[in-house]
Amino acid sequence: MAAAHQLAELPHITPGDLPAKLHVALEAAARPRKREETIVLEDFLARIEEELIRRAMAKAKGNKTKAARLLGMTRPRLYRRLVQLGLEKADG
Repeated sequence: MAAAHQLAELPHITPGDLPAKLHVALEAAARPRKREETIVLEDFLARIEEELIRRAMAKAKGNKTKAARLLGMTRPRLYRRLVQLGLEKADG
């Protein structure tokens, strides 16, 4: 407050006499804080996996054996993931 008193041009301290860091703090306090967005890792990875499978299937023109090879997995595993992700109906 002593610094504000020294800067004051009037007999009393006005907001303009206060240090800049107090103005910055006041502005920051007036803005609502952004809510931190949570990331559900399992869902995020599933979306990425689905996109990669779609791309491999497109590149392989629907050939599951070729798509599985592109993805570095076995055909049965690819088929299971297609079913789990709802991209293919289960047999039977």
